[in-house]
Amino acid sequence: MECSFCSEINGKEENNFFNIYLKDEFGKEGLNSRIVATTHNFVIMPMVGPLVPGYLLIVPKNHCLSISQLAENQIEELKIIKEELKKVFEQKYGKSVFYEHGALSCSAKGGSCSDHAHLHIVAVDTDVKDKFHKYGYELRKLKNYNEIINQKQRNIPYLYYENQNGEMFLADAPVVESQFIRKLIAKDINALDRALWNENIRKDWMADIVKTLRPYFDKMKGNSIWE
Repeated sequence: MECSFCSEINGKEENNFFNIYLKDEFGKEGLNSRIVATTHNFVIMPMVGPLVPGYLLIVPKNHCLSISQLAENQIEELKIIKEELKKVFEQKYGKSVFYEHGALSCSAKGGSCSDHAHLHIVAVDTDVKDKFHKYGYELRKLKNYNEIINQKQRNIPYLYYENQNGEMFLADAPVVESQFIRKLIAKDINALDRALWNENIRKDWMADIVKTLRPYFDKMKGNSIWE
């Protein structure tokens, strides 16, 4: 069976999260997909069960476990996507952070709840970088993305966090609970009722961000990386 992201990206019926959770509700809004934008190597879509109204995932089209397994050209494309998302998020939702639970195998998932890489962008004012230490995770500041790629060589699952100032941090996470960073943010913004994605789906927020941002990215189709 294909993973849920691969099924959705490739338009398969089986294990397709859009069909499972969203098809009927989105159909009422005239939406036949949750994809906001597409590039050569990525799709951008709202998280099922967003923590806040401004919440998207950047998902590689090819199946890989984490950002550490991306090729150099994909990393360069990812940088462009992140900058564009930061800009439009600031216009529509406010400052944002990025994070990833970096899996290296199906058994060493770094707190990820999926075996397909996905980078989160979340519109929040709070910066939780000082909260990792309390739970035994020592963040180190990164100079560039090569240090994320190095995690693949080190063979250690990781937590990646980038704050509103664009400072990038990484911590080794050989053992970590599922959705750890999401829970940190949820606690900091007093949204523990939404700490777990599957306990509060918020289809309305998902439909709203698709309707809000899809026209923005539709105008970019055919330019640079955008499809």
